Formats: sequence, C-alpha cells, structure tokens
Amino acid sequence: VAYSESLPAQPLLVVWAVANVAGTLIVAPMLTSWAHFRARRSGGPSARDFWVGSVAYVALLVSAFLIFDGRIAQQFSAALSFQLTYLPLVFAVLVALVWGPRGGTIAVFTLTLMALYQSAQGDGPFGSPGVPPGDALLHAQAYLVVTALLVLLANALRGEREQALEAGANWHERLDLALSASRLLVYQFDMDSGTFEWSGDTVSVLGRKAAELHTLEDVLRHVHPDDVNVMRARWEARSSNHVAGADTFSFRIGAGHAPWQPVRDCGSIACDENDLPIIVAGTWQVQDAGQAQ
Repeated sequence: VAYSESLPAQPLLVVWAVANVAGTLIVAPMLTSWAHFRARRSGGPSARDFWVGSVAYVALLVSAFLIFDGRIAQQFSAALSFQLTYLPLVFAVLVALVWGPRGGTIAVFTLTLMALYQSAQGDGPFGSPGVPPGDALLHAQAYLVVTALLVLLANALRGEREQALEAGANWHERLDLALSASRLLVYQFDMDSGTFEWSGDTVSVLGRKAAELHTLEDVLRHVHPDDVNVMRARWEARSSNHVAGADTFSFRIGAGHAPWQPVRDCGSIACDENDLPIIVAGTWQVQDAGQAQ
C-alpha cells in the first residue's frame, strides 16, 4: 500500500518489525510454558508463594490501570507518567520470580492487553495528545518488549536456581541412602556452640533422632557407662587441640531398644588462623559386635 500510494515505508516497517519482536517475546513463552500444563493435586507453589504472587499480580493490575487510564493519567505530568511506567515492570518481574514461568507469562500478557488497549484509545503516557497513533503504538510495543525481556531473564534465573536446588536435593538423598546402607553417619561439631550437625539417617542407623544427639552431653547420655569417661577425655583432647591428624576410637551407644551398638568414631580437627580448634568433622560407623575393639 505504501509503495502504490508513494508513502514513506520506513515508519511502517519499523512498527511492523517491533510488533513481530514483541509478539514473539510475549506469545512464544506463553505457548511454551502452557503447552504441557497438567492440573496437579500437589506440587504447586507454597501457600506463601501463592499469596505473595497474588498480591504482586493485583498490584500489577492496579498500577497498570492507574498509569494507562486516560482520566487518571491526566492528573500526572508528562514526565511523571513516563516514570511511573516502570512500576508495573517491577510487579511483573516479582510475579515471575514467585509464580514461575507460567505466572510471568500471565503478568506480561495482562500488561500487554491493558497497555495496548489504552494506548490505542489515546490514553496513558504513550497516547498523549499530539502523539501520532503510529508512534504511540510503537512506544507501547517497545515498552512491552522491555517487559518481556525482563520477565524472561527472571524466569531464566529462577530456572537455574531451581535446577541447582533440585540437583542438591537429589545429591543429598543419594548420600543419605549410601550412608544408611553402610551404617555410617557423618557429623560436624561446632566448638563455639557445642552442637552436632548430622548427615545420614540417625534413626535407621542408631534408632535415635538427630535431636537426641544435638550436644556432647546428649550423646554421653546414650553412651555405655563404661565408655563415658573415655569418650569425654577424647573430646576434651580434641577441644584442646592435643590430637594430631585423624583421631579414632571406639565406644558403645544405646540404639533405642536394641543392645549396645559398637561405634567407631574417626574425627579430624579444623583450626582457625590462631591454631585454635573450631570444628571437628568425622564419621560414626556402627560395627558388628565381633569387630569392636
């Protein structure tokens, strides 16, 4: 049409190109994220994430309406109207971070409908009086392209974080299974707080919860009376850094209602820059009665 009527084609091509980019960035992620959607009874966002995302989405609706509605936008100066357009972007990114890719596409699509409709009516910061309709549409599309790119970046960062957390959870689960199969527990004792941090299933290995073995005194309450003094002396030597290298000794511990279980403790001390012990890390391995020393 522009060629046949000898009209400049460059403005039309710019609007067409931006429209294609905006449509791709807005519609393609929505189709991709919702293509394999299946309703599930569980596994969705937590209650906290649901409500935080809901508040952010409502804030997106309210802010977009206030900014792009013609009657309300007239109360702001032209400069302030353009500055306020950043506010819905913040809420759209927050929805994407909390609700994930599907929530992000909903936020972008909602903002797209509101911004384009109001701008086409000549309202909002992009449809100010005196701005040609083509320019208003171009400005609105550029604004939506920036919004879509920010949400895509937020989705990418969130996806990378979720993959790292999933990989860590899987690794921890495999470690716990391996420790439980070998009747092995890994501990870390903090000298400052005097508390243990356990890795492995203490219930399946010793028949006791980790909370029952939180401090050294908690542990000593479950140790065989004949081994209490030996164990206390060993830990005092560790606290004074009088043990070189890996320190190994055996003791017996009450494993729930089972007989006394022989345990082999192998620990090593980590010191600070002043050569003072700060952490003891080691393992407990439950042994057969014939292996106890």
